[in-house]
Amino acid sequence: TYPLTILYVYADGSTAADTHSEQLSKDDPYNVTSPTIEGYTADKTVVEGSMPGEALTVTVTYTVNSYKLTVHYVYEDGATAVDDHVEPSVNYGAAYSVESPAIEGYTPDTATVAGNMPAADVEKTVTYTANKYTLTIHYVYEDGTTAAPDHSAQIPFKGTYNVASPEVTGHTPDKDVVDGEMPAENVTVTVTYTANSYNLTVKYVYKDGSEAAPTYTETVDYGKAYNVESPSVEGYTPDKATVSGTMPAEDVEVTVTYSNGSNQPATGLSNYSMLLIALQYLCLIAGAVAVVKQRKIRSDR
Repeated sequence: TYPLTILYVYADGSTAADTHSEQLSKDDPYNVTSPTIEGYTADKTVVEGSMPGEALTVTVTYTVNSYKLTVHYVYEDGATAVDDHVEPSVNYGAAYSVESPAIEGYTPDTATVAGNMPAADVEKTVTYTANKYTLTIHYVYEDGTTAAPDHSAQIPFKGTYNVASPEVTGHTPDKDVVDGEMPAENVTVTVTYTANSYNLTVKYVYKDGSEAAPTYTETVDYGKAYNVESPSVEGYTPDKATVSGTMPAEDVEVTVTYSNGSNQPATGLSNYSMLLIALQYLCLIAGAVAVVKQRKIRSDR
């Protein structure tokens, strides 16, 4: 008998599987299936033949298989984020490492797709989620002090926002609504409130409602103090010596009534009116005197 020896090796000559050995007589047939080794292909799947009249050694060489690596990049809704990464031929057992590409405003669920190639094609999916950024809105008065609490919200990249400015009594914001589309960064907006102005009107009258002095008017900002002294009217006393207060968020109208201090009704005439009447009387008297003098001159002639 003669020895049949089958060696199983890798391409580099290292042992791939245990050696097959058997004793055969001359002309005996032999048929030996090469063992399966994951990730490799034997150059002879079967060693077969008839035994010669001598020792026979056969070498079966295993070559590493290669497989396809595919990485898909998608958004949360399944839409394509960037083109696939494809490596058509990666050897079995070889390490692979693929960094996920940067996309503005998004974060991949896998920063790096890495591993060792198995004995099969590999298909991976990297999903990109929109980053959230902080929207901060400050509400301030013109002097920088706080008008209302800040508005703060986390908004995903490219998300829209629409925030109505809060009402602040007696003030108007420079932005009624803060709106826009979220960029890939935090956003800070300042809304400034300006004090509204309102009309202050003070009327001066006698008890019968007639005018005692000209009406006083002024424009006053909300929250500001006002102080208006009532004018002197000879022989009369105002029921309010001073009209004062803090301006509310509306027009203010005040009536100051002048009394002569007696139970007799007021004439309804101011000093100025009475002066005009006196002057008219003087003019009439002067005119009458002039007429009399002229007649006397004529009669003397």
